[in-house]
Amino acid sequence: MVNELGTDTDLALATEWGMSEGAVRTKRTYFQIPAFYEFRGRCVVWTDAMIKEMGKRTDEAIAKRYGIHPRTVSLKRASLQIAGKDRKVPKIRWTAAMVRALGTIYDQDLAAKYRIGMVTVAHERKRRGIPAHPRSVWPQELLDKLGTMSDGKLGREYGYDDETIRGRRIALGIPAFSGLPKWVEANRERLGTIADAALGREIGENPYMVGYYRRKLGIPMAKRP
Repeated sequence: MVNELGTDTDLALATEWGMSEGAVRTKRTYFQIPAFYEFRGRCVVWTDAMIKEMGKRTDEAIAKRYGIHPRTVSLKRASLQIAGKDRKVPKIRWTAAMVRALGTIYDQDLAAKYRIGMVTVAHERKRRGIPAHPRSVWPQELLDKLGTMSDGKLGREYGYDDETIRGRRIALGIPAFSGLPKWVEANRERLGTIADAALGREIGENPYMVGYYRRKLGIPMAKRP
């Protein structure tokens, strides 16, 4: 899955994998993979031989053979109204328990649980006409804790992977947990505006700790009058 990040838009990959666009974007950013952007200045000369292969071979196979991007092949094929060829999906023996779990949890979580590809899970779920796990169904208690602790710690507490938690937090516009005490967050903008000792006395905190967190945040010491 990581190898496919950045090879298509985050939305397109999210739709294919049965997960949120934010989760795909978060994973791509985590691995420092630049977003997909097809170079539009390049002109592809479509030969009759290339077009005849459309629908008979996958877009990926055609793209690899002719040295172009799979998305370019897909767009050209769609413009010619040629149906695409389905990718070969590995044969998996789907047990009754696995089938019952489809759509009840995220495709990526089910894939991790049974150690199979997420694309395989999404393909089987769609083949059976089972809708994806609704992203709106989140425990309110979990949502209230987003940003109050690390994504990994919160995920372990509720049985989610950290990337799923991170994607939901970003989608809701909640900043990541900074790991700073509440008094530091409350007085963050005042750090470095007055002497550490003066601020410490004013808010009732140890001046040494005021200076420690000021330096940790890269804030210079207040200038002497």
